[in-house]
Amino acid sequence: MNPAPFSLCLQWQAGPSAELRYRCLVPAETLPGQHSPAQWLIRINDFPQLPLYTLLIDGVAYADFDTWPACWQRCPSQPDQLPDQLPGS
Repeated sequence: MNPAPFSLCLQWQAGPSAELRYRCLVPAETLPGQHSPAQWLIRINDFPQLPLYTLLIDGVAYADFDTWPACWQRCPSQPDQLPDQLPGS
């Protein structure tokens, strides 16, 4: 896994469902080899059996993670926001 997506400063919007809680349209050329805009989604998983979040890039699971990256900003209107970090993470 390339750690680059987690170091980008991104503004996330409300996603299309409770499971796909956040979405972000990432401009072309943001990551190496990305030649067109990409839709990134954050899926909320069945924690604790699975990691809390999964990053999907254009519908493909890219990485699982438990701690929300510090540089990622969630939309302020998102009601039931999950914590940035789980206890013990």
